Amino acid sequence: MTVARRVLTKQAKTDVGRTILVPILAIVVLLAVGRFAGMVTTPLFGSTEGRYASTARDLVENDHWIVPRICLHGEWVPYWGKPPLAFWAAGVSARVFGMNEAAVRLPSFLAGLAMLGLAWLAARRLYGTVVAWTTVLVASSSMFFFILWGLVTTDVIASLCVAGAIVSYVMGSTEEPRRLRVAWRAALFAFLSAGFIVKGPVVVILAVVPILLHAWRTKSIGELRRFPLVKGTVAALVIAAVWLFVAEQHSPGFTRHFVVHEHLSRYLDSNFADPYGEPHPHPFGMVWVWAIAAQLPWGLALVVFGRATWRQITTLLRNDSWTVLLFAWMLWPAVFFTPSRAALPTYVLPGVVAGSIVLARILVHVASIGMVQRRALTFFWAFFSVTCWIGTIASVIQSNLIVAQVAGTCAVACMASGRYLKRRELSWAVVPVWLTLTSVSCGIGFSSRIEEKIASPRRAIAAAQSCRQPHGPIIALRRWEHAMGFYAPQDLRYVNRPDGPEMSRLVHDDQRDVFIIRTKYLDSIPPEHASLLEECGRYGVFSVLLDRRYPVSALPQ
Repeated sequence: MTVARRVLTKQAKTDVGRTILVPILAIVVLLAVGRFAGMVTTPLFGSTEGRYASTARDLVENDHWIVPRICLHGEWVPYWGKPPLAFWAAGVSARVFGMNEAAVRLPSFLAGLAMLGLAWLAARRLYGTVVAWTTVLVASSSMFFFILWGLVTTDVIASLCVAGAIVSYVMGSTEEPRRLRVAWRAALFAFLSAGFIVKGPVVVILAVVPILLHAWRTKSIGELRRFPLVKGTVAALVIAAVWLFVAEQHSPGFTRHFVVHEHLSRYLDSNFADPYGEPHPHPFGMVWVWAIAAQLPWGLALVVFGRATWRQITTLLRNDSWTVLLFAWMLWPAVFFTPSRAALPTYVLPGVVAGSIVLARILVHVASIGMVQRRALTFFWAFFSVTCWIGTIASVIQSNLIVAQVAGTCAVACMASGRYLKRRELSWAVVPVWLTLTSVSCGIGFSSRIEEKIASPRRAIAAAQSCRQPHGPIIALRRWEHAMGFYAPQDLRYVNRPDGPEMSRLVHDDQRDVFIIRTKYLDSIPPEHASLLEECGRYGVFSVLLDRRYPVSALPQ
């Protein structure tokens, strides 16, 4: 048992340990229930969710299980950008629970729960029960994790595989009895194999390097020999080779594109262009900004507790060898993707679990020395006050008066409630209630904005379907919308140029054609074609257009 764990085992028996476990568990359950409710009720968000959801739908309806397909500009092509395991999971879920947003999101939600479970196991094994439950609270309420938890994306499942491999290494090195230790050692290679078929070799790199660094730094390379290195590596390589061989036979050219373009070029080429998505070049080192943002708001505790934080980190690094592994696990994704300008914010998600364990360890330590109450309350008051004022100013600039009123009210409430921080008998009662009301109010205030930005593809498709001819097409103009492809896969057609001959033929034929276009692109329709069309509704960022020669149906608003 490590020194840190012995200390925290004693702390778990104190009043602090006994009193915080029930509230933490209640908050985590509420977070999970709220995230699940949002997953069920919220339409597909952004092009990424629409792209992956439509791919899963095609996989189920057209049986393209070996190499999934993606719709690019109205044409279905093999999707060489990602391995298929995440799409298989979404497809199986959709086949079991029906083709809807909740079904294709369910695998990511379950993967998030599994990540929290692995974080609890590792933290409990290393630092005790109090830190374990605090870790779950910090991880589940961290910004990046909560946003991605329950979205149609490969990053959550890939992060689960990274966490599973590293936690398997921890448990395989410390767990008793021997039978469980052997099972964890085998699980390490199972997670690595699954990660390769979720997102490729990058998962293996993100998991193996922290393990090797920890073994080298603590001079425990010999411990790795107790793992089934030869058998596990051979099994993982065979699984990867078989999948690559089958995919190459089914879709020639897949292996070269997957290895060279999707990995080497994405990492090394600053002008990398993703053929399946929008270009997203970022400044050098931007990934570190995302790594810091991923741990908000809990990461600010490192600043709030100042010297106590620094002393605790240095003490852990000197006396607890596993802290080296946690810091390597937390920082390695940002280090690895620093040279890549094509990196995405979601790439830092694998380090959130390790960061949550470190933060939980620090929070429990400062709580044990009696400095958490006053500083924590002051911190949360200041943080949410600044946030509400920023939201007020931004909303006024964007002319969103509803959000401005809500944010302004919350900001005034922050100022008014600040005086209660000095009254210890009221602080723990006032602040949680106030934070809950603030969150609900902000959620209500932003709901109209969310509805406009997120729900518009589904609403536009519903409007177009209500006024088209039976089984008639719906034409997407100028830009292919992946989310619309999920909601209307058989009815949606694509016209790239509103001023081209195909558009001219459509507006002059004898059918009642329905067009959907982003409102900002309305001016790209030539006047001679626009004169034949009537805008019958705007749904968020989309406009629905109908041939003037036919009456406009009553559309859903």
